[in-house]
Amino acid sequence: MKPTLNLKFCVVLLLVLSVTFVVFNFATTLKDTETSKSDAKTTNEKMNDGFWVGSVNIEGEIPGDVSSRAEKLEVIDKTVVVDGVKIFYRESSPTVKSEITLLLLHGKNFSSKTWLDLKTISFFTASGYRTIAIDLPGFGHSEKLPAKLDNKKSDFLLHVLTELKILKPVIVSPSYSGFYTLPMLLKNSDSFTGFVPVAPVGENVIESFNLCSQQGLKSANSYMSERFDSLPAYFKEQIKGAVPDVSCIKTPLLVVHGEFDRSRSSAFLSLFPNARAFEIPEGKHACYLQNPQLFHTVVYNFLLRITELKI
Repeated sequence: MKPTLNLKFCVVLLLVLSVTFVVFNFATTLKDTETSKSDAKTTNEKMNDGFWVGSVNIEGEIPGDVSSRAEKLEVIDKTVVVDGVKIFYRESSPTVKSEITLLLLHGKNFSSKTWLDLKTISFFTASGYRTIAIDLPGFGHSEKLPAKLDNKKSDFLLHVLTELKILKPVIVSPSYSGFYTLPMLLKNSDSFTGFVPVAPVGENVIESFNLCSQQGLKSANSYMSERFDSLPAYFKEQIKGAVPDVSCIKTPLLVVHGEFDRSRSSAFLSLFPNARAFEIPEGKHACYLQNPQLFHTVVYNFLLRITELKI
């Protein structure tokens, strides 16, 4: 009898221990989930309060050792095949890595070599960011897009990110590259950690955008009117007709433009909730060419702000 009782006792004890273990694991998982939700909420609250709220010195000083480290870095030429199209790109990886990747696109008369010549790739690598500059399809050393993909440029860029294992980059997008990035910003804003448009083309997609309105957000019209009223006069003149509702797109934007190129696209992009415009004095359409040091400085401080808020 005693062996039987001992056996029953052991079985009951095992069952009790098993239930206790399951309950403990469930409680731990629930706690972790709530913590994750809390962390996410904190980030969202910071974004809702405004990315640029507070004292943000966009022209803050660059650490003195960045330039010396940049001189020692090697930029490597590489290729990747995306949707059957060979894409050329240049990459440099930092020794001390940030979680942020900076993706440099280019305008119609340029290529990744522009960022190489301006030492932009090495500068931001030396600042701790994985930095990649690509030749868009049909430019530099990259193959052209086939006709079937020509109207799917934003989808193609998403596939480039996947192939290069880039998760939520900060994208610098001048001029022609807007055909790739602006539709992507509107349809896949979660694919960006931040966006630095430099007079990108294709702003008509913003002008006709209405998905935020369809979400039925309260006071969106009033909010967008306030955003419009906050614009400088030269930007207000560029926006004719109804102000597009982009109130639901919280991606941080640094809208860079030249003093002599106050374009419609820069005006529309300045309407976004977490956008701030920066004008390069005496800058033209490709304003980073007139003052690359200032351009590097404002983008550097934009990246610092993103890091501070842990977006």
